[in-house]
Amino acid sequence: MTKIVIKSIELENFKGFYNAKIDFDKKKTVLYGKSGCGKSTIKDAWLWVCGLDIESPNPSLDNQVMPDLVTRVSCRISTDKNEYTLSR
Repeated sequence: MTKIVIKSIELENFKGFYNAKIDFDKKKTVLYGKSGCGKSTIKDAWLWVCGLDIESPNPSLDNQVMPDLVTRVSCRISTDKNEYTLSR
């Protein structure tokens, strides 16, 4: 079985993140924080870059969606033999 490791994820205008990069540890990364700080948004970004439809990825300000901004997510992953970048 091939092991897939998420190395990093970059978000641009994705929901509440306007420009963020998260580097993940090789062994384990734990996301924790208060309600509403973005933990589920990081999960949604992973699902979205993998091609799944999620509830609006567009950024919002004061609950007003800003559809004119370009939304991008880039994720670096590695397998036992190769490294890939998924982008959407």
